[in-house]
Amino acid sequence: MDAFWLGVIFARIASPRPLRHTVLFSKQAVLYNTDEQSCYTFACRMVNLRLRYPWIDLTAKMTLSTYDDSTGSIVMQELQVEEEAAIFFDIPWEIKHRITNDSPLLPYISEPGSFDRCRGEIIFELNGQDPLTGNCMKKRFSYCAHEVLRDYSFVGIITSPTDTSGASNPGYKVDLTRFHNVTPCSPGAGKGGSRYGVFPPASTIVNVKDAPVEVAASTGAGTSAAQL
Repeated sequence: MDAFWLGVIFARIASPRPLRHTVLFSKQAVLYNTDEQSCYTFACRMVNLRLRYPWIDLTAKMTLSTYDDSTGSIVMQELQVEEEAAIFFDIPWEIKHRITNDSPLLPYISEPGSFDRCRGEIIFELNGQDPLTGNCMKKRFSYCAHEVLRDYSFVGIITSPTDTSGASNPGYKVDLTRFHNVTPCSPGAGKGGSRYGVFPPASTIVNVKDAPVEVAASTGAGTSAAQL
């Protein structure tokens, strides 16, 4: 039995790959603009499902991958991650890239359909260490054109619970049933999102599996309206 448990422990330490699956990314990314911004912001949401064990020395990298038909090669360009603060992995977090004039993503949102034609893909990569074993951890996730919703933002999922007397309780409540949900936001409407999403009226919340249909209904452009 001692040899068995020693083998189990060694296998767990030597092969920590299943821990990557405890990081959840939103099924779709969003593009939005606000009154405070003169440019669009690209964002996705993530959360660590492994409570009490956030990664150590966590860094996030965002890369734009496109296909150059003239040379028959794949072009990789790094996208600058907006860093208002270090990623706090204990709560749901949005990773953002502001599409300024020098962003490689700007030409693809300026010309409808160009991102899809060049087989564009935005790749996220998380790097860190497991706090229990010290092993290096890596997680990748990506979004193609049909997985990016324009003029949408994520629904807020963090609230401050109150007790029966109406006083605030210490801590926060996270509703992961709304983790993938989005809501429409008109360009320059001033509600483009935050690190934790926005709290719109319930009637405007869109379940992610219905999002392409909702986008098409609101723009009249068919299912391609969900694409960049």
